Amino acid sequence: MDVRALLASLSIEVAEDDGREILARCPSGVHADKNPSWIIHSGGSKEGIHVCRSCGYSGDAIDLVRRVLDVGFVVARDWVLEHGKEPERKPPAKVTLELIPPKVGKDFALPPGAEFPKVWRWAAPARAYATSRGITSEQIERWGIGYAIEGRLRGRLVFPIRDDVDRLRSWVARSFCGQPIRYLTPKKEDGADPSAVFGEERWRERRVVVVCEGAINALAAERAGAAEVAALGGSRLEPGVVAKLSRFRGMIILTDSDLAGEKARGELAGAVGRSVRVANARLDPGTDAAKEDPAVLRSMLAEAEADLW
Repeated sequence: MDVRALLASLSIEVAEDDGREILARCPSGVHADKNPSWIIHSGGSKEGIHVCRSCGYSGDAIDLVRRVLDVGFVVARDWVLEHGKEPERKPPAKVTLELIPPKVGKDFALPPGAEFPKVWRWAAPARAYATSRGITSEQIERWGIGYAIEGRLRGRLVFPIRDDVDRLRSWVARSFCGQPIRYLTPKKEDGADPSAVFGEERWRERRVVVVCEGAINALAAERAGAAEVAALGGSRLEPGVVAKLSRFRGMIILTDSDLAGEKARGELAGAVGRSVRVANARLDPGTDAAKEDPAVLRSMLAEAEADLW
């Protein structure tokens, strides 16, 4: 682990560094520590272990991230893995007099084959599936939902994921004709933003967000009256996603009542529980938000929001 890189990612300034121990002001937040008294080991069997000689605050690298960022164990662990990894050792670059122009990045784009026609021009199978899941024509227009008949996403509804300034950052595609793999998401080489969240393009007040596993259920929550929704997309909980959701005052977790849903519920509550008020809206086993009666779902969300305050 690169302890120095981890400290830099947490904005902890180093006072002294002898190669084995790093001295800095205590990050516990319980005292000013004008004369730095916090030490973290930067090598050997104690790497990442730290202690403050003034207040006694101690722990390992994960404990440090949890304290500084005020996040749960899972997010802190992933942060350490991402920001505390050793830098790649590359061979020295060859000296050259040739002027090499910088690489110009390109905007993220959807795979070829995705179509976004007006609702009345949709292919019948795609339109029938969207209707069967309760997705309205207004939602198709408002969220820019499409489908694909050909290409990599063929036979799927396509849900673009945009950021809060309406830039395309990712997508998720759901089968409407029975493929064994129901959901597709971008490959790593596609260059999607792993912290992109379906729903964030319409976040405004950031008061209460209803968090679901998938976009279709998030749209069901919107139809039930939720002003701001989010879909995790079924992937692991990225630190960037947690950071975005932590900006809300309250959160209602509306995941399926199965093993995957309970796992997502537990990880999310643990990640944001210190900074966001959390309530659960539990669905009956074997159902999901899109299958639930809209009136029942509306009542369920109202009760969960009342529990927040």
